[in-house]
Amino acid sequence: MIRSIYIQRSPSESTTIDTTLERYLPEVTPTKRPSTQRAEKMRIKPISARPRTI
Repeated sequence: MIRSIYIQRSPSESTTIDTTLERYLPEVTPTKRPSTQRAEKMRIKPISARPRTI
């Protein structure tokens, strides 16, 4: 609480890395150079493919 303003954190706390990466690829990656786009896709693919444990 900064300056008596409450910020709802529930949505950000329930967001998973998979959800974030799925959103990142189509929204952010296309704005980068082609070589960077390929590298990001190659890095994100194995992360998204891993089974999740709680």
